[in-house]
Amino acid sequence: MKQKIPPFEVGEDDPFENDRLGRKEEILTLTPMIKNITSPVVMAVNSPWGMGKTAFIKMWNAYLQKEGVPSLCFNAWETDFASDPFVPFMGEMEKQMSGFRGKSKQFQTAAWTAVKRAAESIVPVFADIGVAGIAGAKAGEVAGKLASKTLETYQTDTAKIAKFKGALEKFTDSGQSRVVVFVDELDRCRPDYAVKTLERIKHLFDVPGLAFVLAIDREQLCHSINGLYGANLDSQTYLRRFVDFDYALKKPDMGVFLEFLLSSLQMGQFFKERYSYDYGRFRHDKEWLLETSKLLMQLYDYSLRDAEQFLLRISLVLCALGDTVQSKYFFHPALLPFLILARRECRGLYDNYIQPDNSAEEIIAYWEDKLKFANILQDKKSNHARVAANITAELLVTKKMSDDEQKLGPYSFDADESMVDYKKIVRERINRIHDSSEFPRDRWLTGIVKKIEMLDQFHL
Repeated sequence: MKQKIPPFEVGEDDPFENDRLGRKEEILTLTPMIKNITSPVVMAVNSPWGMGKTAFIKMWNAYLQKEGVPSLCFNAWETDFASDPFVPFMGEMEKQMSGFRGKSKQFQTAAWTAVKRAAESIVPVFADIGVAGIAGAKAGEVAGKLASKTLETYQTDTAKIAKFKGALEKFTDSGQSRVVVFVDELDRCRPDYAVKTLERIKHLFDVPGLAFVLAIDREQLCHSINGLYGANLDSQTYLRRFVDFDYALKKPDMGVFLEFLLSSLQMGQFFKERYSYDYGRFRHDKEWLLETSKLLMQLYDYSLRDAEQFLLRISLVLCALGDTVQSKYFFHPALLPFLILARRECRGLYDNYIQPDNSAEEIIAYWEDKLKFANILQDKKSNHARVAANITAELLVTKKMSDDEQKLGPYSFDADESMVDYKKIVRERINRIHDSSEFPRDRWLTGIVKKIEMLDQFHL
């Protein structure tokens, strides 16, 4: 099994070859709009961190290029070591746009050369002026000279900027299609660099024929703005000065993504080896794992990045199980995922549950309250009741003290109308587990807890 999800790659022939989240439809819908708006435009693709924004803009960029639209991706976070984003941005623009020279007359004219020359002339405009290290009256004298120099050069600098924007507008006007620039991971940059990037886009690149698409987590970017200008600033209003409109990515199908993760981590081989055990007794383990993980991700509203870390933890535990004989007894596709999640989400209840002399009462009460609050068992078309009941049954039976007696504590099978079907499945599942049990559950819990807690030593 692998312990790392490979980086997202865009297919060379088909930009959507690795589209695991169904983003193609969104990209095909947005493309005519971004191509047909003639005025300068800044669009934000907004979604929380870990929801696949980078994959989205990579596919969109590749699709536009395949359609003959000049476009490029600028990763702001990779360049925030620079004092100002203008220089690395122009460097990336030159490097990536060079690929269009053989495809578009727009890049065979002097227009792009004029843009580069104009850009070189305004780089010194962004140099900081300060009087650090000069004290007393001398500081005032130097500051006065610097102020005078600033006033003298103001008109020159303004003219240079106007020349750059004029050259840029001629360049965009010389082509048959607008130029689209994707800016990724702006919300991960240091606050001053993120704000400078927005300012450069607004004040230097707002020309017809040029469109910017920012992949951001608006909430995190607002935190960066407040970190720079203070908590009293209305960062939402401030951000609207730079962004014309937002687009919120659709929430992806978590089940599809989990299957992709399972395949990427090469966990399928583990389940394949279990198919032959005990006349196929474990043949549905893979489906149980996926269904359990899907339910837990939905209940706790995990992001794609959270789901990736969650399955990676499961994968590490499976690797730690050792030989297939040991894994036969130590892998439970419902309880293992729940315990990994409980250790993060309700640590006190988890710690209480794993103690040898304690019952499952408290953690099951928490679990069933979570199910009721989410109203998740009312969907009769889903498999949620069966999956949730399986977790409950495993929690209960694992705490039994011997193979010939079930000590379920005060657990009650009485239920309100919304929980009747779920409770029936709990009872059925308990009987099935009890009849087929071969391995003392207290030994299982001790062994698996050690492997779960081993994960704390990894930086995931």
